[in-house]
Amino acid sequence: MESTMAADLYRELTLRNTTFISAELQQKIAGSTVLVAGCGSTGGSTVELLVRTGFTHLLLADNGSYEVNNANRQKMTLADDGRMKVDVFREICAAINPYVSVETWSSGITAENVQELVTRADIIIDGVDVTTTSGLKAKYELHRYAKANNKVVVSGYDMAACQYINVLDYRKPEQSLLDNRITEDQIDQLPALICCALLVPVKEIPYEMYAELEAVLLQGKDFVSQLGVAADLFGLVAVWTLVKVLEGQALQKELNINVSDLLGIQLNDEQKLDLLTKQAWLTGYIQDVMQAAEQEA
Repeated sequence: MESTMAADLYRELTLRNTTFISAELQQKIAGSTVLVAGCGSTGGSTVELLVRTGFTHLLLADNGSYEVNNANRQKMTLADDGRMKVDVFREICAAINPYVSVETWSSGITAENVQELVTRADIIIDGVDVTTTSGLKAKYELHRYAKANNKVVVSGYDMAACQYINVLDYRKPEQSLLDNRITEDQIDQLPALICCALLVPVKEIPYEMYAELEAVLLQGKDFVSQLGVAADLFGLVAVWTLVKVLEGQALQKELNINVSDLLGIQLNDEQKLDLLTKQAWLTGYIQDVMQAAEQEA
């Protein structure tokens, strides 16, 4: 009886997907297991939409609990303050489809669970925190095992009103680990924000983000500002990327979506020159920090 009820609900839940998602593809979606590694602003933006799209097997890993300052960009209410993010998402998913399978790991991605999680997943959403060294280490291990197990990983980095998305298809032998942009030693030796700058090409960083980088790197600001519009962009694109991967489509490897660009807001001539100056400054700053770290090592 329960299986009949689950099938009936699923059919009704995904009814409006028809025409755009074939019955065969919808079946693949229903049968696929998705690992969402990190359920904060980026990874968390995918969870609800995954369920609404018809995914029914989710593995959620995040070791964080909600704080009120998360509410500008994460799927929480004030009632969720202090609660584990994975617990809140389990409830959200069940409220949409009570038959969805949601397994949660409140320890996040760790050396103890990463192999099991990656092996079980058909496809991976990488929303692991890049603002801390521990998060960067977890991200590196996630990608190490994803490459060893030939998985597709969709990673997101939100900057101001911009979302930089990197699709790493480790089914392809030529796909290097994190595009060879960073090493384990660099994660151990460099500040987290410098590591993040290595993962995102300087040319992809929007003009508005440089004021934040200067505040953190030069003025001692102890947190990184983030916007909800950028986080939600990742959810939209990442979920559709998963659908298209399951459909067998060849995809663009990198995508940078800037809401200001979409709105036709352009830099003036002075800002364009300033951007070039800031890009040169950041490139030089990164090189100086890396050289200092090498000398200390």
